[in-house]
Amino acid sequence: MWIYLTGSDVLPPIILYDYAQRRIGKYARDFREGFMGLFQCDGYQGYNKVADVILVFCRAHCRRKFYEAIPEGRRKSLKLLDINSETRINDPVIPDEAEQEKIIPAEIGLCYCNKLFYIERTLKGLPADERKAKREELETPVWNGFWKWIDTIRPLGGSKPQKAVNYALNHHETLCNYMKDGRCEISNNTPEPEQKAMPLAVRHFYFTHPLLGQMLPWSDFMKEHCAGLIDVENITAEKHEPLPV
Repeated sequence: MWIYLTGSDVLPPIILYDYAQRRIGKYARDFREGFMGLFQCDGYQGYNKVADVILVFCRAHCRRKFYEAIPEGRRKSLKLLDINSETRINDPVIPDEAEQEKIIPAEIGLCYCNKLFYIERTLKGLPADERKAKREELETPVWNGFWKWIDTIRPLGGSKPQKAVNYALNHHETLCNYMKDGRCEISNNTPEPEQKAMPLAVRHFYFTHPLLGQMLPWSDFMKEHCAGLIDVENITAEKHEPLPV
């Protein structure tokens, strides 16, 4: 099940579920045929088949690599900040060179990521143009510091820290592409909760209501009673006669 969401453009949000038989790039390409613009996603290689788009990779996926590279015992005291979290968070302080010698590299990488998420939280709700300008002012120095730092470390081959570093380096441009437009988000964490809706619905559908068939979009009942509701100014929910269910 492929899940597509609209961006932060102040228009009513849309969440669309598109079923496909397989998880291959062909379906992502075919669904977006004719679309041009910014396309936010994770690092799945199948998205490279989508033409005429600027890929905007998710910083949360990059951050997760650094988090997983931290020994489990040390993770308990660390937090993954998110712009939509209701919990009050403190401004992360990126350690200087002297302090960096006291902690492991994966924790430093995580700190850079959390710093960006903290800034994004302060910019939430701003108009797109203003958010883009603030990002350039506040986040560009963090990104510059991150890339400068990442060039100085040499993790062991095949280790989790190396996988985190390689992921960041391999997606250098696409990770920063959200900076191009204030309607983009730093991560695609938003659709992750929506993934739960489908399995929950499937589980509930096992106990089918007798009228469920009538509620499906292609049923004769829906075509008869709902297909003609296109005059949204004169035929509103308040004025429409109750459906005979």
